[in-house]
Amino acid sequence: SGLAEVLLGDSVCNQLWPQRENSLNIAHLASNQAITPAGTYMLLKTYLEHNPQTQDVFYIVIPQTLGNDLNLNFTYQYFVLPFVNHDSIKLLDYDTVQKLYNKFGKIFITNKYVKTLLQNTNLFMKKYRDHLNTKTEELYTQRISPTAAIYLAKIRDLCTERKINLHILPMALADVAKNHDWKDFMQDVKDYGFEDIMGGFADSIKYYPEDWMFDGIHFKPEILD
Repeated sequence: SGLAEVLLGDSVCNQLWPQRENSLNIAHLASNQAITPAGTYMLLKTYLEHNPQTQDVFYIVIPQTLGNDLNLNFTYQYFVLPFVNHDSIKLLDYDTVQKLYNKFGKIFITNKYVKTLLQNTNLFMKKYRDHLNTKTEELYTQRISPTAAIYLAKIRDLCTERKINLHILPMALADVAKNHDWKDFMQDVKDYGFEDIMGGFADSIKYYPEDWMFDGIHFKPEILD
């Protein structure tokens, strides 16, 4: 026995379907954008190993979540510290591990004592974040990042191997001009070979007034009441 459906997603998905109000009778694994599709893949792989009854996986995100390429801003706190350890790093492919080493420093990825020190000492974490803020990185605005592409493919393969239906769906967006330009994004869908799982992604986006969002992304609480 067990739940047949799994929900994955970012913080906007989490806002609309909060875990504490799980009336959907669905396994709720939605998190936030900062865990990246790599973290989502790790969550799903671990879950499916213990839940062979799963029939459907729903991955619901704003398109910008799929542009995250292990971004310097939040990846360390939300992905590296909770997800990446001596055992779980084996779930990541070589290029991803090297990218983590290059962006964040190998000792900050592999040394559990250094990670514990950062986690438990605000001063050290602040100094480390100040250091990260001096670095530059390539951003994939309105695109699918190379890292996202790797783990979208892995998520698709996981589901295909287990004969699970995979549904990748867009979260709602603010109705502003920049949120209507998905030409490059959908070209990435085509170039990465994701038309089978994301062919209608951009056309399925629903738009709501910008003043319904408190930060341009997340809904104001009173809108959801």
